[in-house]
Amino acid sequence: MDAQDLTKPAIRLKVTGLCNRSCTFCHEEGDMRTIDAVRADRELFECLEELAKALGIERLMLTGGEPTIHPEISEIIQGATFPHVSMTTNGICPIEDVQWRLWHDAGLTNVAFSIHDATVQRFLALETWPRRPGWGLMALQSQFENVRNALLAGIPSRVNIVVYAGEEEALRVVERLISTPDISREHLEIRFLNDLSAIETSGRAMGRLQTMLDGQLVRQERRAGTSNLTHYFQGHDGLQFSMKRSDRYFVEAVCGGCALKLSCHEGFYGVRVEKRSGQYHVRLCIYKHGHDVVMPWQDFLDSPLVNNLRDVIK
Repeated sequence: MDAQDLTKPAIRLKVTGLCNRSCTFCHEEGDMRTIDAVRADRELFECLEELAKALGIERLMLTGGEPTIHPEISEIIQGATFPHVSMTTNGICPIEDVQWRLWHDAGLTNVAFSIHDATVQRFLALETWPRRPGWGLMALQSQFENVRNALLAGIPSRVNIVVYAGEEEALRVVERLISTPDISREHLEIRFLNDLSAIETSGRAMGRLQTMLDGQLVRQERRAGTSNLTHYFQGHDGLQFSMKRSDRYFVEAVCGGCALKLSCHEGFYGVRVEKRSGQYHVRLCIYKHGHDVVMPWQDFLDSPLVNNLRDVIK
C-alpha cells in the first residue's frame, strides 16, 4: 500500500519541564531541564492563537515533562481555543474518572498514555532514578486505571508502547490492557513506537509484533510537514493497532545545511512551544538550541519560516 492519508499537525505545548518518571530512552525534546512551567494567562493563549492562525493549525497537543502534574492544567485546557486538544501523559498520577470527565467537558478531546511495561520489575528497570518496588507497583497500577477512567469519561484514548525491551514485553502490556475491566479492544487504539536509541533491533521486534498479532495493513498516515509516519493495522479478535517507526523527514527551511543530518533520527517533527527565561519560544528542532531553531514566538511570526512551514503543512 503506497497511498498515504495526509493529516494536519498539531502545535505541541510543553507545559512543564518536570516529570515524575526518568525513562532511559527519553530524549527530553530539547533539554526539558532548562524550560519554565507555562501559565494559564493571556500571554500564553495569545501566543497559541496567533501561531495557530499564522500556520493554519487547529490541533493543540499538551506535552511535557508530565502535563498532569502542572497545577493549572485544567485552566490551560479550558483556555485553549482549539477544536482539538490532546494530552500525552505517562498516567502514573491517580486520576478519577470524574476529573477526566471535567477535562473532557473543558475541551480535552483525546489522550495518549505512555505505557511501556506490564510488570513492576520491567517498569523499575526503565527508571534511571532509584525507586522502591512499592512505588513501582502503585505507579504501574495507576497507568492502567487511568486508561480505564479516561475511557469511562468518554475520551478517545490511545496507549503508546515504546518497544524497547522486545516484542514479548510489549505483548504483555497489550494483554494486561485488554484484560482490565471496562477497557475493550474496540474502544482503544494501541500504538507501538520504535526505540530511537536502538532503531534496528526495536524495528525488528515491531515486525515480529505485527506478525504475532496477525496485523493486516489498513492505511498509512503522515502528519503534513513532520516526520510522523504511522501504519494502521487490523489484528485478530478486533484488536486495532498502529506502528510508528522513525522516518526521517527534513524540511529545507529548517533542516537545510544542518551538520546533524547524518545522525538525526527524526528530522523535522513539528512546531513546539515552550517557556524560557519568562518568555514563550517556538522550538523547531529537538537537538539544537540556536536562535535559528529556538526563538521568541514573535520573532518566529516575523520570520520567513512562517510562510515556509505553512506551505509545507497545508
